[in-house]
Amino acid sequence: MSPTANKPSDLCAEFDLLADEYQSNLTNAIAITGETPDFFAEYKVADSLQKVQASNVSSTTVLDFGSGIGNSIPFFRKYFPSISISCAEVSERSIEVSKSRFPGHETYL
Repeated sequence: MSPTANKPSDLCAEFDLLADEYQSNLTNAIAITGETPDFFAEYKVADSLQKVQASNVSSTTVLDFGSGIGNSIPFFRKYFPSISISCAEVSERSIEVSKSRFPGHETYL
């Protein structure tokens, strides 16, 4: 973030500027690993499922805090098929991108 981004609205606007290029920038940034953004998004959600199962906790909802452009949504749907997904994100543009990439019944905050 820029050193001048000091108000919440500045932060939101800065994230909005990144939303459209986020996927390609992330793909380029992790290319050295030989994996895709989907690999890491799925890994995190699958690991979360293992933790939930090990703790014997049950829930009907999940909060994807900082959901960005929705990279985790298909994996929450896959690994937690019966839960309600809430996506919390400060960037309105990221929410728009997420909704267009993964239309569904998620709640956006």
